[in-house]
Amino acid sequence: MKNNSVLTKTFTLFLIVLIAISISGCIPPRPPASSSNAKDSAANEQATENGAGHDGSPSEIAELILQLVADQNYQELQRFVARQQISADLQEITGGRGDFQKFTSHADKKVAALVANSLSRFDIGSLRVDSELVNGNRATISLQGTQQGQLSRQELYMVREDGTWKLVPSHR
Repeated sequence: MKNNSVLTKTFTLFLIVLIAISISGCIPPRPPASSSNAKDSAANEQATENGAGHDGSPSEIAELILQLVADQNYQELQRFVARQQISADLQEITGGRGDFQKFTSHADKKVAALVANSLSRFDIGSLRVDSELVNGNRATISLQGTQQGQLSRQELYMVREDGTWKLVPSHR
C-alpha cells in the first residue's frame, strides 16, 4: 500500500510538471535548417520515418532520441512518446474524473519537452547509452554523459506501444 502511495505522489508530481510545461511553452522553437545540418535532418527523417512500427531495441531507439534532441528536432521526438500508455495512466490516476483528457491532449509535446529539457542539461554530444534493462514491455535505459564537466547519469523510461519502444515519464 505504501508503494502505491509513493507511485501516486510521483505521478502527481509528473502531472504538475506537465501542466507547468504546457503553460510555459517549454519547447524551444526549432531553428531553420541550414545547409550544414541538412544532412543530419535528412538522416533524422529517414531514421524516424517508421516512428510507429520501428523494431529497434530500446538502446537503438534511445540513440535516435539522443540524435533528435541534439538536432533540436522536437517534432520528430514526439513520435517516440507512448501516448496510449500516458493516457491510460492519467485516466487510472484520476479515475476518469473531470477533464483528464485535457492533460493528455498534448502529452506527446509535453513529454518530449520534459525529455529534451532534461537531456539539454548535459553536454549533448557526451551522452551515450550505458545500459539497457528490459522487463517484458518495459525498458529502462541508463545514459551517461557530462554535465558541467562532471560525469552524470540520466535514465529514459520506455514501454512497447504499437510495436515500437516509446518514451514514458516514468514506470508506474
